[in-house]
Amino acid sequence: MPYTTKLPDLTGVRGTHYTKESNFLYYVRSNGSSGEVYRLPLHPSTLVAEGFGITFTSGSVNLNSHGAVDIQRQPGFQFKGMNNARVAKLTDVNALSAITSDQMLSVNWSSITNNNIVTIDTDNGVVKDTFYVVRIPTTIGTINAFNYAKVRVYSSSGVVRIDWATLLFGANPIRVSPNYDDPRDIVVSEYESDIYISGVSPSGGYVARFTRLVGGPYPQYTLSPIYVNVDPLDEPQQLTVEGSFVYVVDKTSVWRCDPSQGIQEELVSGLSGGIGLLLETRDSVLRAYIIDGAGDIRIVSLSDYASFPLPAPPPVYSIGAAPGFMSWADEEHTAIYVTDRSSNRVLRLDLASGDVVPETSTPPIPWSVEVISPNDIYIASDSEIGLYSRSLTVTSVLPLGIGVIPFQYINNSEANPSSPAPDDGKVNTSSAPGYYFSQYPNLPLGGNLSLMINHELAWNSAIRFYRVSLRKVESLQGRTITSSFTDLIWNSNFVPPRFEPTVTAATNNAYPIRNPNELWFSPYLGTIIATNTSDNGHNVLKIEFLNANMQVVPNGTFERLILIDNTRYGGRLEFPRVGSNTAAPAANVYPNPATNCGCVSFDTKNDLVEIDFGAWQPQAAGEYTLSVSKGGKALPLLKETGSVTPSPTLHQKTKTSANKPIRVGHLVEDCDVANIVISLSVPSRVIDGFGWVNLSANFSRSFTLIKGAVTHSAWQEP
Repeated sequence: MPYTTKLPDLTGVRGTHYTKESNFLYYVRSNGSSGEVYRLPLHPSTLVAEGFGITFTSGSVNLNSHGAVDIQRQPGFQFKGMNNARVAKLTDVNALSAITSDQMLSVNWSSITNNNIVTIDTDNGVVKDTFYVVRIPTTIGTINAFNYAKVRVYSSSGVVRIDWATLLFGANPIRVSPNYDDPRDIVVSEYESDIYISGVSPSGGYVARFTRLVGGPYPQYTLSPIYVNVDPLDEPQQLTVEGSFVYVVDKTSVWRCDPSQGIQEELVSGLSGGIGLLLETRDSVLRAYIIDGAGDIRIVSLSDYASFPLPAPPPVYSIGAAPGFMSWADEEHTAIYVTDRSSNRVLRLDLASGDVVPETSTPPIPWSVEVISPNDIYIASDSEIGLYSRSLTVTSVLPLGIGVIPFQYINNSEANPSSPAPDDGKVNTSSAPGYYFSQYPNLPLGGNLSLMINHELAWNSAIRFYRVSLRKVESLQGRTITSSFTDLIWNSNFVPPRFEPTVTAATNNAYPIRNPNELWFSPYLGTIIATNTSDNGHNVLKIEFLNANMQVVPNGTFERLILIDNTRYGGRLEFPRVGSNTAAPAANVYPNPATNCGCVSFDTKNDLVEIDFGAWQPQAAGEYTLSVSKGGKALPLLKETGSVTPSPTLHQKTKTSANKPIRVGHLVEDCDVANIVISLSVPSRVIDGFGWVNLSANFSRSFTLIKGAVTHSAWQEP
């Protein structure tokens, strides 16, 4: 799980924004009074400029659209580099698109002098298709590197012409803005046409929009801000854009700004040192996740009908540290990454369980995290930006594992006993602290399983195909896996080069081994195995490696034990039974609020209360959480967490966490009438090798506790 420094020797790095569509990482730097915005390309190459059919009978050509000219036509059939450009002539090339990035970079540039002259091939005085690479010095923003142009010189209708495409290779940051007042965070709009900045100016905290003036590989944004806020903010920090609104958290409040109407509205008040802000819409309700300077996280529903500002509610979670900014850890919004500036690490908060676990240590003062993929996150600390990859080092074995789980971290998978124990075949990474699922031992597998194999080792061992099958241990019934699957492969022939979706299909029940010279986005993916409840139980996954003649190679058969369970989690939750202040409630007799105006009655607040519930899963994998709230306020004395049972079992909750009998007063406290919600959450603890399989169960009971009998009176619509 290595951390790699990508940009060292920085100062004052704060907020970041990742643009998935164009694969750029934007970040802001501040010296405490002013700062700039930078853009870091995360893809292998960026198209700088291109041209087609340009006359080249004389004169000069600027190949990268900035600075001075780069090549100049010379007398006879030749041309030269200009302004310290170097030109290399290529052979055995018949198309511009066929010139790869590797070819351009592998030229022995040290053997070529600046401004050298090269010849143009001819046939009886007619220019032939001739191909070149031109290395062009460039200094843009903080860049001091080279552009590389691939050039075709040819004759069309008797006129000498050139085509070219100029590329920038590598991760070189580019400053894209002038100085702004003390920037804190950044959000980039769709198509990167605007950037939104939170910061502090001499006149107070602000949120401003800056418009792009220049596009292309070296964009520039305006100097003059278009202020989004109306009144000064108090130390604004993380911001986000949702629809046409801009949301930002400052020291005391969460604000919503409408740039089109010039309206600024306080949504949440009463914070203490607001730092981070995330938004999500779920069940048509917009929710804000807010973290303050003490590391306490609050959740607020920002319904349109609410009367703003809402007072800051009690915290739901706490990381117990000085936080930086937050980001969603996955697309499903089941977890949050937050930086811990006091202990120099990134923490991961599981929203279902409330568990806070360290993800990785960082350089000093981490501020921001950007999720690039399930395996890769960029971390912006005060003095550098680095990449953290959630992966284990692959050793020289052919079958690797399922998803991000090596077979060695599946109980007795490689041993494959003929009579497996109940936990054999389950995922257990607890011996690799900090790795995926390490805090959850003995997890079954389910859903769509991604088989990972070592394609490069197989290819270098003269293996060209592999077969995959699945056999149930109990019944010995099996099936061959032949379903097609899709991955992304790098195509350097496009301008600019890009990843393209490619379908891999089985031929004669065997999949092809990938050529190591090909760049795949998921380089170890072997196939995707769809499983269902008919596969439940212990299974043997068999992988056979074949030569070019479709024959199994010596020692080329591997069998791995896995336990599959696609059973949905089950549960039961009843309305609470209410007794008297001296007698426990009658067993198995449940009130029915639906016939009592939604109410459950009691006589005194000392009446005893019992709650019947159950949570189960065949492998007993996972935990349940029973929680009770009054009027939206959590009642921690009544919260309970425990292990699920392998079969339906009804539990009776009769005691508080202080080991005292539950009484009505524990639910209503000082109220005589109170709305009560009892919730039972049973999150799935079955994985597909990458994440949780959605087999969870959730139950809730909502009712009103009222003292005495409910009165009724007839009503007729007037």
